[in-house]
Amino acid sequence: MHRCVANDQGGVKGSLRKHLSWWQNNCNNVYINNIIKDGYKLPLVKLPVREFFKNNLSARSEPDFVTQEIEKLVATCVLIQHDKPALITNALTVGKNASNKLRLVLDLRQINPLLDIPKYKFEDITVASDYFKAGGYMCVFDLKSGYHHVDIHEDFQKYLGCSWQGKFDSYQCAKWLGFILDSKNNVFEVPKDKLERLITNIKNVELFQETWWMLSHTVGAG
Repeated sequence: MHRCVANDQGGVKGSLRKHLSWWQNNCNNVYINNIIKDGYKLPLVKLPVREFFKNNLSARSEPDFVTQEIEKLVATCVLIQHDKPALITNALTVGKNASNKLRLVLDLRQINPLLDIPKYKFEDITVASDYFKAGGYMCVFDLKSGYHHVDIHEDFQKYLGCSWQGKFDSYQCAKWLGFILDSKNNVFEVPKDKLERLITNIKNVELFQETWWMLSHTVGAG
């Protein structure tokens, strides 16, 4: 196995753990703090057996793109290379949005049925409309490589393997949380009250699908 040092390639891996003391002082959620400290543990109700899944046609049809993305993920420590397959080698797939932008996806349809998934609901755009006021102000922002900040607990990385061109990798960071894994919605937590205190005169801070919306009726003096 080839080790990778956190943040040695300009990535965000390890950035949350580096600031663990801040989270422990500002976030009362023990579950979230444990994830930052030790990494995310898949809520498995049944242990997977060894499997090797062939990459999907969409990935095999875009070899240059997949190779480029794999190299980026290895360089930023999101993926770690191994000399042999992980316990579960999941299929790679490539998604395409309306503007034909490609996105590499780890297909975890074999893992999802084995997870205990609490119900969770993100607010949608209809709820956001209640916060809009005529003449008000608004801005939005999201985290760069947001899910790359979340490490995977070392004991669970063996379930998040993939293979490309004869090389074996497993995910160390939660790149996959943004795509296929059903339990992703129970991880993303930011103490809103602390954020609101940092920004002058921001009265509402809301999360919509991992994107923060800040709204105010007036412009703050600060």
